[in-house]
Amino acid sequence: MTEAYQVLARKWRPQLFSELKGLEHITRTLKNAIRLNRIGHAFLFTGSRGVGKTSAARIFAKALNCKSGSAEEPCNSCENCVAITAGNAADVIEIDGASNRGIDEIRLLRENVTYLPQNSPYKIYIIDEVHMLTTEAFNALLKTLEEPPAHVKFIMATTDVHKMPMTILSRCQRFDFGRLTEAVIAATLVEIGVREKFEFGSGATELLAREARGSMRDALSLLDQVRSYAGETISVADMRQALGLIESRHCFSLLENIVCGELGAAVSQINDLEQAGVDLKRFSEEFLFYLRDALFLKLSSKLKNILGISSDEIELLVPLVSDCNLPYWQQLFALWQQHHTQIKTSQTPRLALEMALIELGMARDLKPVDELMVRIDQYLTSGQSLDAGPESSLKTTERDKKKRADYYRFSGETRS
Repeated sequence: MTEAYQVLARKWRPQLFSELKGLEHITRTLKNAIRLNRIGHAFLFTGSRGVGKTSAARIFAKALNCKSGSAEEPCNSCENCVAITAGNAADVIEIDGASNRGIDEIRLLRENVTYLPQNSPYKIYIIDEVHMLTTEAFNALLKTLEEPPAHVKFIMATTDVHKMPMTILSRCQRFDFGRLTEAVIAATLVEIGVREKFEFGSGATELLAREARGSMRDALSLLDQVRSYAGETISVADMRQALGLIESRHCFSLLENIVCGELGAAVSQINDLEQAGVDLKRFSEEFLFYLRDALFLKLSSKLKNILGISSDEIELLVPLVSDCNLPYWQQLFALWQQHHTQIKTSQTPRLALEMALIELGMARDLKPVDELMVRIDQYLTSGQSLDAGPESSLKTTERDKKKRADYYRFSGETRS
């Protein structure tokens, strides 16, 4: 019989504190608490989905009940560690707060906490999605949570801490799990690729990390999907095809039209994208990240490894980026970032996107201050025009004189 496939998110779930990437501030606190024997009775892990809350709770439970004695890292080989990893440990009870949210379930929990653990130092309750408990259930839990038996530990996890009663929060040690950075997710994906014996093309891990939005579980779920499509070598093009992402050639073509002043072609391209069934709000977000890549590419060639585009796409973008100064690219990004917030909430995203393109097309490549200062010095010292090069001479026309005279006449100013 063929062995059942295990998804990457489960296969590579962290089993040690050292494997919880990007959460060093939390793992250090928990390990020190174990080492110094200063272990509280109630812990609250809060943060967005897929960042390691439940994994950290299980690792902490293994460290506390490890047969080798409470250790900073569980051995993962003793009877208790193996049972907790498998999810069938008698002394580590995992409760789903969404399906066990009533007062009757909490009353049963209160009765069971009085019994000693069977073969472990502690009886540990891991309550996931604890914010789903009813108000009555929370009230029933208060006294037990405040003064539990010495052999009982509570580890609660939630994605919506603002729904938790303040009376519960005040009785727990709270740990905030932030979203993982793209660099942490990309590095972990590369490590898993080595272990699973498949390769990533240039820019693939960065793009996948960006799509995960700070969630390691989401990144691994997307990787499973892309791997089924692409096989053992995953490129940026494969990823865009498998996940239905906007192809970068559309972003490049639009950016090229904007830089070259071809606003008619840029607006026409939006019509073509809409006719092709592209989600314009999603395209706006993709174009924002593409402008970010262009800005970083102009800023430094050393940033190529954090861009969400392939090496071929970088080579295509380099000549376009080199034509304009850094302030121009920063100006484009800032303008589009402002319009993107409006496009996301607009009932007519096409109109908002078209107006944003027109404003980007009106942006101009700003001259560096040093160059302007040189021109001013030339004007003051040799009488050359500010708009002309160093070889041209100052030419004051009758029209210029009339404009200045009209200005002074209407403004009421006098010339010195």
